[in-house]
Amino acid sequence: MDFGKIMKKLREERGLKQIELANATGISKSSISMYENGNRTPELETFELLADFYNVEMNYLKGKSDITRKSNFDNLLIKEEEHFLELYQRPELRMLLETESKKNKKQIESIIKLVESFNDVE
Repeated sequence: MDFGKIMKKLREERGLKQIELANATGISKSSISMYENGNRTPELETFELLADFYNVEMNYLKGKSDITRKSNFDNLLIKEEEHFLELYQRPELRMLLETESKKNKKQIESIIKLVESFNDVE
C-alpha cells in the first residue's frame, strides 16, 4: 500500500475529517488532500509528525513495513527521556545528574527523591 492510501486509512480509522487532521497537526487541509491523493509527498519532518500523531512506525507510514504500531518499549524510552530532560532543566539536579551519571537507575531515583523532598520544604 502506498503512503496516500495509508494516510487516508489511518485518518478514517480514527474518524477524522481532513480538516480535523489539519487542525490537530498544523498541516494544511490542501496538503493532506494532496498526500492522500498521491499528488504530493511530505518532507521528513511531516512524516515524523504524522508517525507520532498516529503512533505508527515511519516505515509503515511510507509503505515500507507491515509493522504498524510503535512498540511499548519505544514509548517507554521516549517518556523516560522526556522525564530526564525535564529533570535536567532544573539547575539543582543538573549538576547532580552530571556527576552521578555512573550510578544505576535505582540510585539516581533515590537521589532525585531526596532533592525533590528539599524542594517541598520551601
